[in-house]
Parts: sequence; structure tokens; C-alpha cells
Amino acid sequence: MCDLCGLPELKKRNGKFHRGGSFVIHHWKYKKKNGIIVEKIHSDFKKLNGNGKEVPDRLAYHKYLKPIVLKQPRRFRTLHNKCHYAVESTAKWKPERRRKLFKLADETYKNNYA
Repeated sequence: MCDLCGLPELKKRNGKFHRGGSFVIHHWKYKKKNGIIVEKIHSDFKKLNGNGKEVPDRLAYHKYLKPIVLKQPRRFRTLHNKCHYAVESTAKWKPERRRKLFKLADETYKNNYA
């Protein structure tokens, strides 16, 4: 679990998600100015690994986020890794596509797993 995911400010808002597993911070609402995101995002933080290849620097990103999360916890959520991936992916879909696919997923669930 990332060190930020355990913060009481997030746990009380996202308690139902804290049941073991690997968690990430979801930037639910970015700070914007004139419609442009003005905060750094995870891809802004990189470091070189042992082979000289650029890789994400999650620790630096968490250090950057911590004071923001403490000050404004309502702008963040904690999610399991795979749930975060699903949210980020589907958030980029057009609304009509998202609606159709979620309807199909609901029908598939009802027909096969309910």
C-alpha cells in the first residue's frame, strides 16, 4: 500500500476500498486554471534505473502529492491498482461508448453471474 493511501483523511472517505491489496492514489479532481491542469501528474516524475533507463519515480510523486492530499483530501480517492487502471481508461472514452459498454457489462453480469 502506498504511504499516502493509509492517511486517515483518505481512509475515512474511501474505507470500503481498504481491504488488502495494492493501492494507488487517484487524482479525482485536478486543480485547473482556465481549463488547463496546473498540477504535476505522475508522468512528470522520472528517474534513471540501474541500466540508465528512465522509469517512473513514484516516491517523488508521493512526496509532491502528500501536502496536497493533506490539505485537500476530497480531491483524491484510493483505489486498487486494477480498478484505477479501469477508471483511467474508461474516463477517456466518449460518453456514448461508455454508456453502451457499461450496459453490455451489466447485461453480461445478469445473464451469467447473478
